[in-house]
Amino acid sequence: MSARRRYPTFILLTASGTGRVRGGGGAGTELLVDAGRVFFFEDAALEQSDLDELERESPLISSDASTESALDYLFGAFAEPGRENAVAFAFVDAGRTIPAIHATILAAYDGIERSLQRIIRREHPGRPDHVYGAVAQAVFALAAGNSYVNDLRPSTRRIAEARRAAEALIDGSQMQPEFARLSCSRFRAR
Repeated sequence: MSARRRYPTFILLTASGTGRVRGGGGAGTELLVDAGRVFFFEDAALEQSDLDELERESPLISSDASTESALDYLFGAFAEPGRENAVAFAFVDAGRTIPAIHATILAAYDGIERSLQRIIRREHPGRPDHVYGAVAQAVFALAAGNSYVNDLRPSTRRIAEARRAAEALIDGSQMQPEFARLSCSRFRAR
């Protein structure tokens, strides 16, 4: 898990403000797909073509991290407004029409959820198995939503409140019984 990454200029320029590639195919699309892979997975994307393996080799949050460091990233660098968020939003938009970019984003963000699940399981043992996935998914959804809103209206107070809510979910102190029974598979798109 790195502090805010610095991206090569070609990635920042390739992901246009709208995330769209004119012409819908060819070299421009391939360049955008490659730029997305490097944006989300850094240099490992240049060597590894398999997204599952790439996510294991270069996760945004390491499974070896602590809850504290994972939340520091999600409610720190990940939440900071700026050019990198604009590029991430452009890739999300491009992923609506370019399946390879969509798959790259899903691999990166699913990797965050899997890492959170492993961290929470390691640091808070003894819960039913399905709770770890549901809590990890809720924490990431909270962080992603916070990042999006913070890009539009920056607020250190909102970030602090969102982090406290994530900590409460992880600690289980605010977990409602009906939430604890949910399986994270109910939330996955089919």
